[in-house]
Amino acid sequence: MELLDPAPDFSAPLAALTACHRRLSARLETLLRLGAHLLGVGADDNAQKAAASVLAYFRQSVPQHHLDEESSLFPRLLQEARSDTHREQAFELVSRLMVEHLAFDRAWETIEPQLESVTKGEVPSFDPIDWRRFVDAYRRHIELEERRLFPLAQHLLGAHAIHEIGAEMEQRRAPPST
Repeated sequence: MELLDPAPDFSAPLAALTACHRRLSARLETLLRLGAHLLGVGADDNAQKAAASVLAYFRQSVPQHHLDEESSLFPRLLQEARSDTHREQAFELVSRLMVEHLAFDRAWETIEPQLESVTKGEVPSFDPIDWRRFVDAYRRHIELEERRLFPLAQHLLGAHAIHEIGAEMEQRRAPPST
């Protein structure tokens, strides 16, 4: 049994993005449980740790994940979609996903300070229904990427494009050189 998530394998970037979705889904579930916990118990030590975990993931991993898609995957997918049908599918998916990324960023601007308050032992003024909407929208987003975007990318992208995407993802995570 693995106790820690294995390091991403950037030689298989679509699988690495899918693995990121699993970790994101776990943080989304934590966010939902945290909302119920705050209402019932308050901002105790468990709540503070959960809020810190969600904050850390959304501050570091989620922006990297979105950048992986927006700067590496989406442009190559649009470039390689040569038939009218594939161009239409790719454009519709990329457009929708980009709009959703922006909507998540806007929603996060409200949720982030609420979670920051929890890390300080405070119960913020928040609407758990807003947190539920955020989680549900992200779950739909993940499903769309995994059921439509990644299979289309797998179909359209050649080995060279896949390699480039993986190399760029790995480079984004490399420690800065001194």
